[in-house]
Amino acid sequence: MGYHTLRHTLATLLGELGVNIKTTQELLRHANPSITMGIYQQAVSEEKRAAQNLAFSALFSESVRSNPSAPNEEG
Repeated sequence: MGYHTLRHTLATLLGELGVNIKTTQELLRHANPSITMGIYQQAVSEEKRAAQNLAFSALFSESVRSNPSAPNEEG
């Protein structure tokens, strides 16, 4: 995990926790809040997280069923 990954994670986590964007900008030492909001913070919501989990579950369970050479728990 690289340095910038940690910065993106921090920005996103602070946003989720409701920290003021100006405070986040200053903690990350960005010149202006548009850098913090536009590049570093990612939109995260429970609805997006649930949709993503459903999509990954469907994708991976389908690929295992349709690929007989894929390893399974039985070996």
